[in-house]
Amino acid sequence: MPVRALAAIRSRKTIVEGGKWATGKMPHTAFPLSKSHNYTLGSAWRWRVCRLVSGDKNFRLLVAYQAAKAQYQAWLGCESGADQAVLARLEFHPSHRGWHCHVKKGPLDEVACGVVKQPQSRERVKLCRDNNPFTVTDLDALGIACRAFNVEMGEDAFG
Repeated sequence: MPVRALAAIRSRKTIVEGGKWATGKMPHTAFPLSKSHNYTLGSAWRWRVCRLVSGDKNFRLLVAYQAAKAQYQAWLGCESGADQAVLARLEFHPSHRGWHCHVKKGPLDEVACGVVKQPQSRERVKLCRDNNPFTVTDLDALGIACRAFNVEMGEDAFG
């Protein structure tokens, strides 16, 4: 029976490489979607990329925020060779929906690699009811993503 995307999102993952917080334009190699497509953030974002493992699957976790504009995103991608399938995106935008999570549905092997949204999207959006003000910092940005995507800290993850 094929693994479902939601099962991969919920699986217990361990950070094997913690990455470092950076500010400034994100290089194309930090969160590649495929050999020819990548995702980058502008210079106003604070970001880091962690490498995760769960069983025989490798993941990347992009965590980024822009405090001045109250923006946050944590994207979970499952690696497939040189490509990556974005399985879930936890985001905060004050202009719409506040905290919400985009989650891919269906079998994991049917989630398209190399794109954020695929045609005939098999995606579900879950709204989070939270009226607290946006207060994300380095200290809690990674923790929010880890709680959302069932990630635990590995012993050697942060050197």
